Amino acid sequence: MAGQIRGISDPCDFYQHLYEKIPRIVRTAELWSAGTQESRPLYGTAEYKSRGRLPHLLIQNAIYFITWRLADALPQNVIEDLIQMRKSLEADMGRSLNGMTRSSKQKIDTKIRKATEKYLDQGYGECRLRIPKCAEIVSSAFSYFDNERYRLLGWVVMPNHVHVIVRPFEGKALADIVYSWKSFTAKEINKELGRSGQVWQEEYYDRFIRNEEHLERGLFYVVNNPVNAGLKDWKWVGIG
Repeated sequence: MAGQIRGISDPCDFYQHLYEKIPRIVRTAELWSAGTQESRPLYGTAEYKSRGRLPHLLIQNAIYFITWRLADALPQNVIEDLIQMRKSLEADMGRSLNGMTRSSKQKIDTKIRKATEKYLDQGYGECRLRIPKCAEIVSSAFSYFDNERYRLLGWVVMPNHVHVIVRPFEGKALADIVYSWKSFTAKEINKELGRSGQVWQEEYYDRFIRNEEHLERGLFYVVNNPVNAGLKDWKWVGIG
């Protein structure tokens, strides 16, 4: 799949490609609860679980937009800035995190996520994923169990982070899928570079796709992430 949408930078071209290549993904009622396009979880029950420092919304049969980064992708001063930003947002709401509504937490998470992605696109760290063989290791791992454990809808391997849009199949836990990706690729990247030690950040960020419009926005973001970050002819991106 790598490179199959290479060169698409215009929104009109992207949407034409989107509807030509994956109409069954964005239009079929299979993906939407009761065949509707409401802003609610896809069929199944929703449940918040704790996963390290990040909240995790577990939804049966959901589509997820997942992000994680290389361990050195954010300098310590940037991490401290993000921590302070979260504290300031919480203070502005005049209540502790535990006393907030789910909607308030989500608004804060969204602002922190956008700020983090802005930092990541500036290319901090060693950016090991600029190395073609390392990028290939990650992109191949995404596609290896496609249509067996999950449906891979979209992905991009950036120089210091990755984004994946995926729908786990029934009985396949998202956490297990991401763990297998990160564990395998970390070992292979270290082997390729003749190194050892931590490759990825410990945690990952995920959010569920609410409806067709949200999926389109997610795919548009994935496809255009290299363009918006100033990467030319970047081929480590695809839609399934």
